[in-house]
Amino acid sequence: MNTVVVTGAAGPAAERVVASLAACEGVDRVVVVSPRPDPQVRAALRPGGAVVEVHVADVVAVDLERFLHDAAALVHLGAAVDDLDPALLAEGRIVDEAAAVLRAAAGASVDRLVLVSSAAVYGAWANNPVPLTEAAVVKPPAAFRPAVELAEAERRVSDWSDDHPGASVTVLRAAPVVADWPGRCARRCRCPLPTATPPRSTSTPTTWVPPSCWRWPVTPTGC
Repeated sequence: MNTVVVTGAAGPAAERVVASLAACEGVDRVVVVSPRPDPQVRAALRPGGAVVEVHVADVVAVDLERFLHDAAALVHLGAAVDDLDPALLAEGRIVDEAAAVLRAAAGASVDRLVLVSSAAVYGAWANNPVPLTEAAVVKPPAAFRPAVELAEAERRVSDWSDDHPGASVTVLRAAPVVADWPGRCARRCRCPLPTATPPRSTSTPTTWVPPSCWRWPVTPTGC
């Protein structure tokens, strides 16, 4: 049985990633471990897909390794900045989660690891190259702590990869997008940016979506 474990599935990425994995040929079981699983995770599942188990647990405090035995891969979504929850955004939380995931992956001999990071690690600098590619220098702004912690999480994943040369390690730097319709994310926005053209079927101006509501355009490949 091919099992994929998804940790940190509390943000908007979880719904699509878990559903894609459950529908992926060759995946028989998806194990979700999160302190607050996104309620859309189950709603997004299609009949006939893999078995999905959802465990409400803090990856930092729980014995995560017990969920990873016989896992073919581990996908960590905890790096996604989520929902402005003070507990999930506490200082050092992103790094602590990454460290816990890496320890458990090493203990369970997981040989496929995916970390979802963010393009925010590059920083919004005036001298950034255009287009911005992975060759660009990682320079997270000190004022945006989540980006600083994501960069540190990436560094630790890189070190883990060096220590486990037989493992396949992927870091995905997802980019935020702007929503043009009102909804949960738009209602949470703190920095509305009016435009000349209102979005479809509403008089509400197009609104900047903050990091708490980033949609992650990530679709697992290799299925």
